[in-house]
Amino acid sequence: MVPIGREMRRFARCYLFVAALTIVAAACKGEEEIDWSHDAALTRGAVVEANGRVLNPGPLSEFVRSVSVRQPAIVKVTMFPAEGEPSIMTADYDGQTVHLIRDQHLEGGGARMTTTCGGVEKRSGETVDTYMVTGCGGGEMELAVVPNLALASRVETADYGAELRLEPVLTGRKKNGTIDAYRIEMLNLGDRILECGSDYIIELQAYGTWVPISYKDNIGFPANLAHLQKGESNKTSFSFDMLQSSPEPGRYRVVKEATIGKTKVKLAAEFDIPAK
Repeated sequence: MVPIGREMRRFARCYLFVAALTIVAAACKGEEEIDWSHDAALTRGAVVEANGRVLNPGPLSEFVRSVSVRQPAIVKVTMFPAEGEPSIMTADYDGQTVHLIRDQHLEGGGARMTTTCGGVEKRSGETVDTYMVTGCGGGEMELAVVPNLALASRVETADYGAELRLEPVLTGRKKNGTIDAYRIEMLNLGDRILECGSDYIIELQAYGTWVPISYKDNIGFPANLAHLQKGESNKTSFSFDMLQSSPEPGRYRVVKEATIGKTKVKLAAEFDIPAK
């Protein structure tokens, strides 16, 4: 056996130390290279929860279906809170057990919590669908809450009625004769007074839900309130030039709220922007 000299042993120790540092650095680099952005999460096929909206909710229903037939499946929900760091909730079903894993992204590292559960349920309500992981040590945990964003353009009850209408407008700014603006009309159909402001929201149908579109920074709405009797309407207008960027082809809607007595009413009128 050939003896190892002091310098050789020192070199070996240094080599192992450097190798260990390299492994740690590589692991840290791997964590840093994870793109935690909103768009990257959608590209990975994850369900994304941000600003009170859930984008790409389809995998949640697919996961519930897979668990119901005992087919292994995984769903990831990436959550972007208004304050703090994002986190990922992973529900991994192996055919018998749901392993619920929560990864919290933190500067300089992260934290992981794991819970073993028995199943998953979708509980549908009037305004939201709640996905619960059940049988977690005698309790249950919330996986995701998906708002029901379906809205009608007209509502009529025994107490009140209202309708939101859109009328396309050619402003002349588009030389090819395409529609580039809409006239928005809120109509009171009932006997009770309807109150509404001048504001409204434009949303795009995308990722299995409706996504709000941003206005330009200099766009605002007058702080006036219309009081409408039966048959009266309040009119305002919307132009594509008000948006922060040119709208892409797709399905859009105008969302507007009104108050009738103590009842809040939210209506939506849809329109399409065709491909050029």
